[in-house]
Amino acid sequence: MQAKFLRDGVAVAMRTDPVVFRAFLRMINMFETPEEAFGRPEVVARTLWVMAQGEEFRREYGVGDPPDQEATIASCEAAIAA
Repeated sequence: MQAKFLRDGVAVAMRTDPVVFRAFLRMINMFETPEEAFGRPEVVARTLWVMAQGEEFRREYGVGDPPDQEATIASCEAAIAA
């Protein structure tokens, strides 16, 4: 359940909600533990709101798949050659 909260909730909410983003910054800069940063009632409520928006919301605002490596290299090589 904790992994789902982080993957489907926090990972998307920090891209759309400033309160969750600040909690992420506090955690990543080691001012707080993940439990402290993401355990606040306002952070939990905002994250659960994002989770309740459904898969389409998460697809639109979540982290997408990485770009195709070969296509990216080909594009860079074409740009260098031009």
